[in-house]
Amino acid sequence: MFMIFRFLGISILAMFLVGCAGTIKTNQVSIQSAVPVPVERLFAFQQPAEGLVKITVTRDSGVFGSGCFLGLSIAGQLAARIDPNEKGEFFVPPGKVQMSATIDPQGKGLCGLEGFTAVVDENQVEPNGPNVFRISSRMYRRPRVIPAF
Repeated sequence: MFMIFRFLGISILAMFLVGCAGTIKTNQVSIQSAVPVPVERLFAFQQPAEGLVKITVTRDSGVFGSGCFLGLSIAGQLAARIDPNEKGEFFVPPGKVQMSATIDPQGKGLCGLEGFTAVVDENQVEPNGPNVFRISSRMYRRPRVIPAF
């Protein structure tokens, strides 16, 4: 009898872990369904000007990391604090632009802990391109700013 309960317990635990492993990732959000980042959380690259190109950055939806804002840095400067399912529009020079998702610089408690070192991604911004990027997270991987498809 003990062996049956042990086997049953291990089977339930395994199913739970497999189910969680499938959901511990984020899902791309469309530009249309993403909510704009409130203006009080937009800090830089907000002014259109001649020679600058508009880019849109969304943050994926999903449970992984959804309890905290993430910082978005562009060219080493904090541009926004972004929540899941949000999008921000920024104006940058065309060419290769460095972008990274960072720990929330204003985070409190667990959201303010230095949990990871930001990965700086160099993304190509085209004058006439779609220029849509996403902040994506996965288990065992730091958040990244990558092109949205």
